[in-house]
Amino acid sequence: MRNEETFAAVASLLSNLAKSRTPANEHSFPAHAIANGVKSPKISLPGENSVEKRTLERELTALSSRINFLEAKAASGSASLPITLDEPLASAFAETPASPKTATTASRERSASWVNSLLGKSDGDQRTWQLTGEQFAWLREHIDQQGQEIKSQKDFIDGIKSQLTTQQIATKAAIDTLGNSLSIEQLKGEIEKNAQINATYQKVLREIGTIITAVANGDLSKK
Repeated sequence: MRNEETFAAVASLLSNLAKSRTPANEHSFPAHAIANGVKSPKISLPGENSVEKRTLERELTALSSRINFLEAKAASGSASLPITLDEPLASAFAETPASPKTATTASRERSASWVNSLLGKSDGDQRTWQLTGEQFAWLREHIDQQGQEIKSQKDFIDGIKSQLTTQQIATKAAIDTLGNSLSIEQLKGEIEKNAQINATYQKVLREIGTIITAVANGDLSKK
């Protein structure tokens, strides 16, 4: 009875090891998966035959099949590119496939993290890095993004310079207009002043003419 309880407990633990899916029946993946084209042999344990013993044998066989399957998949799958230069390769398989949007976002985050790590390691480091095609693509994307940011900043500065130039032209025009207004007022003052002087001269000339005419006519009182 004690052995049967032990078999049952061990079988319960084994059923959850290296398990990525639940079998639909005994002929599905866990008990009969084929790794590298070799079907996992059925495991037999010594002792009296019982339901618990058969359950333990079945779970051991299933565990062996799952391990063989995962080893075969890891050996044949392509490893993910590391985020940093010193990071070990990531797992070659995932539980569920990621959506295109999630995959794109994750790829951008990985590329940005990798570029920042590369730039940080490059400070004072004279070693030559061996880069993959994907890493070159990440660097190119990073350089293009930096170029776009620089262009945006240049366009912003050019816009400010254009506004300053426009304001300078408007200010100069206003000053010129004000200066012309002052010149016109000054000219008006000079004209009025000259007009008054001319009027005075004309009055004096008229009086002199009157005196000369009177003297010529014998009116010495005007002399």
